[in-house]
Amino acid sequence: MKGEVLEENDPYYIEVEEKEEDEEHLETAAPPLKERAISTQHAFLMTHLLEGVVQHGTGERAKALGRPIAGKTGTSSDYADAWFIGYSPSLLAAVWVGFDDKTSLGKNETGARAALPIWISFMESALRERPLEPFRVPDGITLVKVNLESGLVVDGDSKDTILEAFVNGNIPSPVEKVSPKKGETPSIAPTRSILPETRVDGP
Repeated sequence: MKGEVLEENDPYYIEVEEKEEDEEHLETAAPPLKERAISTQHAFLMTHLLEGVVQHGTGERAKALGRPIAGKTGTSSDYADAWFIGYSPSLLAAVWVGFDDKTSLGKNETGARAALPIWISFMESALRERPLEPFRVPDGITLVKVNLESGLVVDGDSKDTILEAFVNGNIPSPVEKVSPKKGETPSIAPTRSILPETRVDGP
């Protein structure tokens, strides 16, 4: 999963015919057609939001992997289920912790506490031999700094900011004015995230 496109696949059959002397004949239907479910830009926005869960939220422990990760924790009522579903640019994995009869796991056994450490252990091993790669930024996306509290785009230098991704033409206004440091010019030019993304053109 590359974090920039989602496609819906039609089902198809696989038929195996066993013959004498342990011979097998494998027949499959024609490959199904793929239909794009959402745009590359909107898929990237979701990935960017889920990166925030790892960088600033309940999935923060996953930063220990030292590579771009997006994901989401999950916890059901009475702590009966705990999840973490997350992905790098090349691999997605999900961990569920719970009982078939919905018995509670115990107080505070959340997705971040019960499931995330298992997910991290698996991904650490699964990604060990894989190169460090970024989530690709599709054409039509701009990354800008916004104020953590107001959500306004920051024009100038400010500490309390995060990077947010916007489809071109949808950058919010008004802009929050911040006095630049001496010798600097205010700017809202696109800025890269903590773990750099790579911009690509087209879908």
